[in-house]
Amino acid sequence: LAHWGFPAMSGTATKREVLVGLHAARRGEPVVVVEGSIDAVVCGPGFVSPLGAGLSPEQAALLATAQPSEAVILFDPDDAGRKGAQRARERLSPYMRTTVAECPPGRDPADLGREHALSIVADYAGRRVPALGRLRRPTIRRHDLRSDIGFGDLKVP
Repeated sequence: LAHWGFPAMSGTATKREVLVGLHAARRGEPVVVVEGSIDAVVCGPGFVSPLGAGLSPEQAALLATAQPSEAVILFDPDDAGRKGAQRARERLSPYMRTTVAECPPGRDPADLGREHALSIVADYAGRRVPALGRLRRPTIRRHDLRSDIGFGDLKVP
């Protein structure tokens, strides 16, 4: 984790062994794998991050221990994100059904917020994943997030 300014310490986990948000993943429900830790935190329960576009074999095995019904990969829409999403799919598919979804150009999951990110995930996997609806927070209204104006009145309980 030294890359993010954390000093190396003996006996601590390395980046390859950490998934931000794994504690909130629920057995038997889908999980959305996003690139950045901020993406996972902003989007909330059901979203996990490998701390970058590289999902390690250790992280794939760690995610499998949570026994999600499916993983949907929603990385940033750039070259690193696309390549990382394909590698993540290869690493997760031995453990669970895995789908790759795409963010709109120039946006990442944190920009989109939970509701819009879940809408994109539903477009890719929602018909096959009935539990996906349980990841939604029903009190969040839909917002037009095609412009920055749509963020002003977004209220997340």
